[in-house]
Amino acid sequence: MELTHKRILQSMLYYSMLALTIILSVFFMITLSMKDTMLYARIIYYIWTGVLVASLIFDIVCTIMHKNKFVVGLILFVLAVLWLVMAIIVYFNLSTGAMLVAANMGLFNRLVVLSFILTGMSIFTFITGEFLTQSYKR
Repeated sequence: MELTHKRILQSMLYYSMLALTIILSVFFMITLSMKDTMLYARIIYYIWTGVLVASLIFDIVCTIMHKNKFVVGLILFVLAVLWLVMAIIVYFNLSTGAMLVAANMGLFNRLVVLSFILTGMSIFTFITGEFLTQSYKR
């Protein structure tokens, strides 16, 4: 496979992952508006999702300019750590006696699992963009 074909495929993967992550972020923000979601979780996850989408848009700019990808990586690292902290807080808030009650599983999945998927997708998008910038430097 020629290098230009690789770049085309990497670009297609990068921009489709970006679009998919942003669409899933909008879906996540819609699911946060349900009544059974705790107020502190709504506020923190709204801010978290907004920063995630802003960092993905900044990642597009950095990928096009072929610089400052380190800053995006740091932002995504901080968001991943915040995801872990929020997952622990939500788990202990919804559990009784360190066991998650079956009635709270849906809320737990909506909050923690969807935000984990968003974190993983954004990291995968960042890595794909990094490979894309490396292939253009050759």
